Amino acid sequence: MALEPGETYLSPMDLNMERGEPECPPRPTLRLVRRLADSQGQPRGILVLNYSADKLLARLRTLFSDLDQPMLLNAEGYWMLSPVAEDTWGWLLGRPQKTLKAQRPALWKRIQAAPDGMLALEGDLFSYARLKISPSDAWIVLIQTRSPDWHVGAVYLRPWFQALIVGLFAMAAALVYFVIAAGEQRRAAREAECRQLAQFKDLYDNAPIGYITLTATGLITSVNQTLLTCLGYRSDEKLSGQYFSQLVSNASRRQLSELLASLSAGEDMQCRLVIYRKNGEPLTVLCSVSSLISEANTLMVGRCSVLDISQQVALEQSLERLAYSDPLTGLANRRHFDELAYREIKRLQREGGSLAALALDIDRFKVVNDTYGHDIGDEVLKSLADVCRSQLRGGDIMARFGGEEFTILLPGADAAEGRAKAEALRAGADAGGSGRRRPHPLYGIDRRGGA
Repeated sequence: MALEPGETYLSPMDLNMERGEPECPPRPTLRLVRRLADSQGQPRGILVLNYSADKLLARLRTLFSDLDQPMLLNAEGYWMLSPVAEDTWGWLLGRPQKTLKAQRPALWKRIQAAPDGMLALEGDLFSYARLKISPSDAWIVLIQTRSPDWHVGAVYLRPWFQALIVGLFAMAAALVYFVIAAGEQRRAAREAECRQLAQFKDLYDNAPIGYITLTATGLITSVNQTLLTCLGYRSDEKLSGQYFSQLVSNASRRQLSELLASLSAGEDMQCRLVIYRKNGEPLTVLCSVSSLISEANTLMVGRCSVLDISQQVALEQSLERLAYSDPLTGLANRRHFDELAYREIKRLQREGGSLAALALDIDRFKVVNDTYGHDIGDEVLKSLADVCRSQLRGGDIMARFGGEEFTILLPGADAAEGRAKAEALRAGADAGGSGRRRPHPLYGIDRRGGA
């Protein structure tokens, strides 16, 4: 754990020691270690790669002729490779006295004095070289030969041999690097995927409009938090498992059926629906659907966005009222009256029947405005509209043409019935409308109004 980020540690070669005991049968092993860190640079653990050194030692033996005896020692003089089996790995197998220093002290002293060289000792020629394997470890390659001429071409002095040793180490280090790098890439990819999923979930739950995921039959599989809040549900009150049809009004069932049909067909569609909040209050929403269709032409995912347009609907209704009604009295305005009259005339032409039309205006209305002001005049107009509405049938049409002028259509009434209704309206207005508050004594319906 003391390693710097990106630094690789190479252990001394041993017999794959675990809990102080060598593996049986013995297996020469190198360990390459690298520290792992998270995206903030905090330590997460270590990666240890055990590298079996059997092939390395076997390869070292094959590099020399039968006259040569290759040996490999560690920095303390213990044999990792020796022609004498009893000497090999002695310090790990209970034979710590088996060292080069103890057996050939003159040779060991010479090796300590110079990193490489040759020494004739007791009739044999020893050639040696020190290899720096890592900052904390070194190996000693020692060749014993009985031929005085061998030292001229000693293999350990050849560049290709040294390159081979370095190459083997580089290969092992590269293997460790690629293993660690691949692990880091997979970890980074998993973390990025988790972050992306968390972002998608946050976008889904807190989008400015509601989202519903549906099956082809309209079964709700998930609802985002925005829609739950809009409908008055708590976060833990999931709508999953219900059908979308359970939320919509009866009047919206046909549009919902068309919406689900377009979902299964993979077509985009948009329509208005009336859905109910948890407290039963209706809410007008704009729904748009889109689909994910498989290669087998079946629905995989159905998506529905839900936008609250209740304010827009209220505004549209208000604008419609302004377009077709008189803002003071609430009666139809002249434009709307023309449309309704045209429709009634067309109906008479198709079906026959009768239609009576009444024209009314208020006597001396200018005097009311001049004497009491326009506010009182407005009250007179509204009061007259109320009196007339109270005496008209549901299918009768009354409109304010302008100023104090009014027009009434009586579908199905003939001329006599029209005159009778006109007289009744005049009398009702003159009397204050059957007990209603009389608007003002200074007005009455002009008896000259035609029917």
